[in-house]
Amino acid sequence: MKKGVRNLLLFILLLPILLGSATSARYKTLADQSFYVMEASDVATIYRPKGSTYKADFVEAEYGLAEQYLEQFAHYNNLPMERCKNSDLQVFVVGMDIVNDKERYPYTTNNVSERWAIYDPYPQDNNLSVILLTEHTSTNVDTVLLVHELGHYWFDEYCWSDDWKASTESFAMSFQDFYTLDRFNRRF
Repeated sequence: MKKGVRNLLLFILLLPILLGSATSARYKTLADQSFYVMEASDVATIYRPKGSTYKADFVEAEYGLAEQYLEQFAHYNNLPMERCKNSDLQVFVVGMDIVNDKERYPYTTNNVSERWAIYDPYPQDNNLSVILLTEHTSTNVDTVLLVHELGHYWFDEYCWSDDWKASTESFAMSFQDFYTLDRFNRRF
């Protein structure tokens, strides 16, 4: 085989690696999907599909702001601000078909006709938590989705099930309302 053809074939085979294509080796639920990895410093690892405009700095900035609101929210609700877990957070930007796949996510069968995001505590790996988000044209919608799912994540990370006395969904909705009423002066 000629050297030029061999190099071209090698380049084609390595192209996904060179472009950053990856799947999370730890999160098996999406093993059949392909993502591009973006790092968001110490906050989370973000995986997005090719063509997505979702930005890692958006996740990092919103996480930091939401964490400030979390401290206020915890104070108002007498919740201890001591983590009982320290999970790695992975955020996947996926299509609506993925978050609404009842075979892939059978435990999310509450009375919602269409999901836009999911928090998965991923019990198969105690050191991993996953947020699945769908991408929207409105930054406000993306913000609210991320904040709501971060509410689930922090409820789990701080082990507030005994302190909150209600479900993780109740906590996430209350935190989302607290955040959006202050930041946007409205509920979403």
